[in-house]
Amino acid sequence: MLQTDNVRTVNAWRVGRDVTKLGTKPSSIRVQAEDYIDDPALYHDANPRNECGTRAIRSSSSPVDACDLDGAHIIQYIRDGEWFTLPVTATQPGNYRLSIRHSSDTEPGGTVSVDTGKGFGKPIALPNTTHNRAFQVTDLGKFKLDRGTQQIKLKFTHADYASVDWIQLNRGQRADVELMR
Repeated sequence: MLQTDNVRTVNAWRVGRDVTKLGTKPSSIRVQAEDYIDDPALYHDANPRNECGTRAIRSSSSPVDACDLDGAHIIQYIRDGEWFTLPVTATQPGNYRLSIRHSSDTEPGGTVSVDTGKGFGKPIALPNTTHNRAFQVTDLGKFKLDRGTQQIKLKFTHADYASVDWIQLNRGQRADVELMR
């Protein structure tokens, strides 16, 4: 038996589609959270030990909690004041709509601030998703990217902890949140 809120994803998986690309468009960039830049100058984790234990998927020397959550690779246990950096490669410069797939099982769901190289913007509220395994896509707004590889930093506030699966940037269009769920 399989129970899910993501019927579209399960149906795509059943017919052999690459579900990691589900919801992306040709002008989309998706970066998995576990692909963070593993450089102590480019992240801050308030707890120096990795909380994933045997579910850790990256070097045990990194305190960033890149975990295997039932087969999904995510950054988990993101506490208040923590941040990490993701590499983003844009083949075309322009305005991109940024969205994040995240979970949080407490109210309020916390906030995220984004830095694309010009400093952190104002915090954006993240909703409570009801459970740490119940991920949701939230639109974070428009950001301008140059051509080439750049870094996006995400800084969080949270009373308990949040988790992040991926970020996605859609060039020249609104974030299609319903398609990415």
